[in-house]
Amino acid sequence: MRNTLGLNRRLIHGLLAAALFMVLPFGCTEFVHWGHVSDRDNTWGVGNVEIAQQQSDGGWRVVGGSDGKGRYEVFKSRVGGGGKIRMRKTGYYDVVMEEAEFLQTHQVLMQSGDNDGGLDSSRPPGW
Repeated sequence: MRNTLGLNRRLIHGLLAAALFMVLPFGCTEFVHWGHVSDRDNTWGVGNVEIAQQQSDGGWRVVGGSDGKGRYEVFKSRVGGGGKIRMRKTGYYDVVMEEAEFLQTHQVLMQSGDNDGGLDSSRPPGW
């Protein structure tokens, strides 16, 4: 006589395991904000871009950066408090945006030019 209860347990365990492995990769994306930084003129990736958030005292805290191909991944737990986000690289104008805009944006374009760190360094002349 065949034990159908054992077969049912195996089937249920298999289905639960399959569901778990299907949910885990997609569930983790909600903890990470990812995107790509590109050169505005040539559309190639801009590597080694520093991503920082403005703190309540006015200083900037680095929360992440882009890799050599312009891709970035920032844990959302590191971004918080409502401060502005700045993306900076020597040879490019800074890109400054609100935290909410950063968390909704996955493609950032950077304009090459002089970056002296001044007050208007986030906007090239003529923008």
